[in-house]
This record gives sequence, C-alpha cells and structure tokens, in this order.
Amino acid sequence: MYYVIGQAMRGMNAQVSEQVVIDFSRLKFIEPIGVVILSNLIEYLARAGIPTALAGVNFKSTAAVAYLDDSDFFKRYIGRPLREWAKARETCLPLTMVSNAQAVGYLHSTLVPWLAVSLNTSEASLATVRICLDEVFSNINFHSGVDYGCLHIQHFPQSKEVQIAISDFGVGIPSNVRKVRPELVDSVALALACEEGFTTQSNVKNRGAGLATLIRYLTLKDRGKVWIVSGEANLSAIHDNAAKKSKVTSRTVKGFYPGTLVRITLKQDSIRDLESDVQSEEFSW
Repeated sequence: MYYVIGQAMRGMNAQVSEQVVIDFSRLKFIEPIGVVILSNLIEYLARAGIPTALAGVNFKSTAAVAYLDDSDFFKRYIGRPLREWAKARETCLPLTMVSNAQAVGYLHSTLVPWLAVSLNTSEASLATVRICLDEVFSNINFHSGVDYGCLHIQHFPQSKEVQIAISDFGVGIPSNVRKVRPELVDSVALALACEEGFTTQSNVKNRGAGLATLIRYLTLKDRGKVWIVSGEANLSAIHDNAAKKSKVTSRTVKGFYPGTLVRITLKQDSIRDLESDVQSEEFSW
C-alpha cells in the first residue's frame, strides 16, 4: 500500500506525471482495504488534475479483478462493468462513496440492515456499531478537509468475520491532533486520538469519544478488532486473551498515508450474542 501510494505521490509532486497507470494484470487477491485505498488514490489524483488509466483489465482477468468488477469498482472508474454479468455478491456491500450529508441515512437504510442480515442478528444489536461508524464519518466531515469517505464491506463466511473498510485521503488524524499538541510524532498523536476524552474541540459534535468507544466496544469482550492508519503511523486494537482486556498498540511506519484508513473487523459469533443482551435489557426497569 505504501509503495503504490508513494509512487503516485512522487510522480505528482515532481509534476512529471501526465497520467498514472495502474496495472491489474498480476493482481491475485484484494481485501476491502485495498478496494478503498485504490478508490481514494484515483479520486485524489483526479482532484489534482491527473487522470488515471486502468491497465490489465478485461473479462478474462484474475479472480481479484472479477471481485472488483462485482463491487462496482470499474463501473465507477471506467463507466461500465467489465463483464455483462457483473453483479453485487451476497457477501459484499459494493464500493460506495458516502458524502457527509448522506452518512446518517446510509448507515440507517443500507449499511446496518445489510450487516444485520450478514451477521444473522437484529439491527438493534448493532446500535453501538452504527453510532461508532457515525462518529467515524463525522471525523471525516469535520477534520479531513474532504466531503466524503470511501467505504467497502465484505463478509467472510468461512472465518465468520465481516470487514468494514473506510478511508479518506484528507488531512489525517496526527495532523489534526498537532493543532493542539504540536510536539507529538504521528504514532503518539494517533494513540492520543484513540483515548477517551481527548478532543481537538474543533466543532460542537466532537466529543472525543468516537474511536475510543469503537475500540472499547469491539475489543474488550473480543467482539472484533480495529486497525487505523494515518500519516506515518498505524494503530491496532485487539482483545488480550491473557489479560482479558483491550490491547492497543501504535507504531511508526516507513511510509505515509495521506488521510485516514480504518478497518473494522466484526466477529460474527460474538456480535450475534449481543442480540440476547439487547432483548434482556429492553424489558428491564
């Protein structure tokens, strides 16, 4: 990811690129984060006035290219599907550009109902997931400098997981944190942004709870995990089986992500258990 982004950025910054060519001919596998990264890269270059050409794509291409085709990737970027029979797969929610104005409606009408079906649970049991995702889109709205986020979701039935990938190529979390803590390096700034109570106080909706709530909710009881990439850092949040608590680790990386990438992994069996919790709480006094 860092190599591909770096190559494109170097060409753009040197002002030697009249066109960026992305070759798919050797692509064998792609995850949801790969889909949103490629989408953001193309959108980013387009805003800079640099067109992108997609090479090595046809109806006889690799399984990964067929997956992208069924996810509406080529419909968006070449204006049509590669194959006449391309269609959304039951295990995927196609690539979607969610504007700030559409975020709440999209979460309620499309994303959460799809998740409920995929996880075989109720929409009510996903209320906290929806609230956390709303916070992620609010961060894009108020902090990234761009007016939309890119989203793609896949259900992996064999591993019983759902991966949600959300990304923007905007300002990035560390840069926003340094507005109030200018001395911090990216890895420390990213970790601080994920601590409950921290806020840059840049808007009335910024409660400093979004990422912290998401991490605590998913990892404390091993319901899932979170991976965040921004600037020259990434952060992982998982459940520590030995200590029976969340384990959050922030690292400095040899690369740069121009914006923020969030991968949320939901464990199907653990999330499904929430339905009984919700039902028991619903009738309690």
